Amino acid sequence: MSASGLVSGDDSEIIKLAQDGLRPYPNETALFEMGGRDTHDEEHMVTETAIRAFYKYYRQVMDV
Repeated sequence: MSASGLVSGDDSEIIKLAQDGLRPYPNETALFEMGGRDTHDEEHMVTETAIRAFYKYYRQVMDV
């Protein structure tokens, strides 16, 4: 349920809220972009920037 393969209580709650928000539109498609695409330095570790940086490098190495 997350890019790192981990599921936390917060992750599950956010996914449930997103699903509840889409329930009134069963015939529509939605895309959630969470947190952007940047991999710049942060002042703290409470972001997904490190995960995005890992996958950015992984795609480069795997030539994807």
